[in-house]
Amino acid sequence: MMYDTGVVHGRFQIFHNEHLKYVLEGKKRWQKLIIGITNFDYNSNDHKSCIEDPHRVCEEDNPLTFYERMIMIKGVMSANEIGLEEFEIVPFPIDEPEGISNFIPSQVIHFLTIYDNWGRKKKKVLEDSGYKV
Repeated sequence: MMYDTGVVHGRFQIFHNEHLKYVLEGKKRWQKLIIGITNFDYNSNDHKSCIEDPHRVCEEDNPLTFYERMIMIKGVMSANEIGLEEFEIVPFPIDEPEGISNFIPSQVIHFLTIYDNWGRKKKKVLEDSGYKV
């Protein structure tokens, strides 16, 4: 089913083939794709603790800045012939969901991969915040 705009998100440390597969699957579903990058501010709550996925809060598992990840993703999208007009890259404060609305329109659909407890938690956080997943 094709919708107008949808959202995928991830930490993308670093952006690898499984991330690409996830993002391209989202792009198949929407004309415009918003790609949210979590852990974008190392001073935020994103780095306090995460029982479901401890790696996401370790400094050594987060070597790249938001900007570096954004540039990497733009390059990968371009290499896959997806034009800059077809996607946006924004910060995605999954650990502070009240801030998501600063970057993401409320009416868009969020597309997730769920492999573990962290994926289930993200789904619940988004649904509890009123987003369609």
